[in-house]
Amino acid sequence: WARAQNNLGGVLLRLGMLEYSKAELEAAVQALENALLERTRDRVPVDWATTQTNLGSALLELGWHEDDPALIEAAVHAHQNALLEYSRDRLPVRWAAAQNNLGRALLLLGMLENDTAPLKAAVQAYQNALLEFTRDRTPLWWATVQYNLGAALLQLSERESDIGLLEAAAQAN
Repeated sequence: WARAQNNLGGVLLRLGMLEYSKAELEAAVQALENALLERTRDRVPVDWATTQTNLGSALLELGWHEDDPALIEAAVHAHQNALLEYSRDRLPVRWAAAQNNLGRALLLLGMLENDTAPLKAAVQAYQNALLEFTRDRTPLWWATVQYNLGAALLQLSERESDIGLLEAAAQAN
């Protein structure tokens, strides 16, 4: 049942993203929260982290479409939860992907709240992801994270009027 709820949440998330449907995004969040009733960290830690990742993505999409910082903060928390089990030494690819997801949530939170602290944390999360997503090993992921890092640095450079950060953004892209 919990796996089915997780999968349903993932499908509803994708549909909600494609159609920009608040109802489907809310249903995705509900299904994923249902999955977490059984997929607990104590019982199935990696499955719990996977569902936390999916929940973070659903909350982020919903929060961004609704301009709701509380939902985006909840997304940040869910992605941070996933990182409790996705350690770099045990699951390096999942760890790096979770760092990228966390970076995206922090970037959008910083943009929505016009706050530099989440933007700085986003930069750090993207830099963490690049420790595993290298150009040689995973060129597509590396390029994606570099792009995201550039976006975070650009936002931060605008907030702080820092030409050095703007140059770093250009280097990242």
